Amino acid sequence: MSARNCAQHPEASASFKCDSCERLLCSECTKEGHALFFCQVCGERAVPLGEAPAARPQDLKRQATLPRPYSFQEALAYPFRGMGLYVTLGAPFVLFFIEFVGRFGIGCMGPFVFVPLFWAMLVGLQFKIVRSTAEGEDELPDWPDFMDVAERVMDLVTYLVILVVTFAPVGIYLAAIGFSQLQTLEPSLFFWLGLACCLWAGTALGTMAYGAAGIYDRMDVLRLPSHIKAFRSMGSEAVRVTNLIFGLRVTTLVVRAELKDLSPILGSLVGGLIFLYGFLVAPHFMGLLFRRHRNTAEKIYG
Repeated sequence: MSARNCAQHPEASASFKCDSCERLLCSECTKEGHALFFCQVCGERAVPLGEAPAARPQDLKRQATLPRPYSFQEALAYPFRGMGLYVTLGAPFVLFFIEFVGRFGIGCMGPFVFVPLFWAMLVGLQFKIVRSTAEGEDELPDWPDFMDVAERVMDLVTYLVILVVTFAPVGIYLAAIGFSQLQTLEPSLFFWLGLACCLWAGTALGTMAYGAAGIYDRMDVLRLPSHIKAFRSMGSEAVRVTNLIFGLRVTTLVVRAELKDLSPILGSLVGGLIFLYGFLVAPHFMGLLFRRHRNTAEKIYG
């Protein structure tokens, strides 16, 4: 019998080793728990063999998922896959409740407690989506830890920095030539084209900053030269992801503006649904971009 064959089934190759009885085990001799693998013989933990073994079932699934082709077209259905469907269906009611609390409050605490807490959870979920997608997961992860206040505060701070990075090109553009245009009743076509280009460039920078912060380190949001280098290295797929995210943001603004006069409630509802869809699918696109170019991203940010 080979030293790498299963102790119970000599004809099968071993893929696990028991931590307790030290038997070599094939997949039939292990059972999958919620977070670990277990030996069928003695019931103790079974550790996968290999140079960099996946110690948990979800890690093994992710390792199997990473090489699998997964297109951006498939990624469009991300918010409706698995638990994402329930989040997408239920979140509009949560958004309505938070908007109500934000406007009217519960005493004087509503706007200052519930709204920031809600946004901290949403932002934390976005970072988890980026990270889990880059690791090979194609379904919505669990919500972040509600009680980890320090982590949620860091999420919000990082998100605010990313917003600054995203809208910095627009701010520079307006400071240079745009404020006089805004004071006129009808800004020129060239003004709007310049503004759109700056928004697109900011979206590209924000995409790379979000991916770097979610996967590597939060301080990576400030590495603007690295974001530009990563964007150029990832080529046409980085452009495609930027176009998708930019298109979702513009669509949300246009729908709300067009429906506002017809029906404020309908405009808020439809615009909110598009916003929610973009809020969930955009970080998935970011994580997928970094997954497909993980070697390039590792050299730049790792």
